[in-house]
Amino acid sequence: MSITLTTGSTLAVARTYGPSITFSTITNVSDAVITTASPHSVVVGEYVEVLSGWGRLNNRIARAKTGTTGSTLRVYIERYEGDPARHAQDTQAALADLIALADELAQIRARTGRQQPDVVT
Repeated sequence: MSITLTTGSTLAVARTYGPSITFSTITNVSDAVITTASPHSVVVGEYVEVLSGWGRLNNRIARAKTGTTGSTLRVYIERYEGDPARHAQDTQAALADLIALADELAQIRARTGRQQPDVVT
């Protein structure tokens, strides 16, 4: 339920709260962009209460102008192989050390909770 006051402000009362969504970054520009730590569903027009250790940001209510359902992470890994005899080897096996390094540096599994990709090309 919401009421528009004569000052132009809108007073809204929440019926229920959904689960908390942890965000990892927020921009400080007009029409701020918030990046969530893991994929969540945010619906256009939905109100979100921002709780933060930053005094000027804490307990702010924001309205979503755009929404997401999940997200896509693309990781491209390549390696030059000059030996023609090794061109036929399995791609995943040939790139295993680079794949492990990418996961370690970006903490892909820890941040996404996924153990393997949906698509490998």
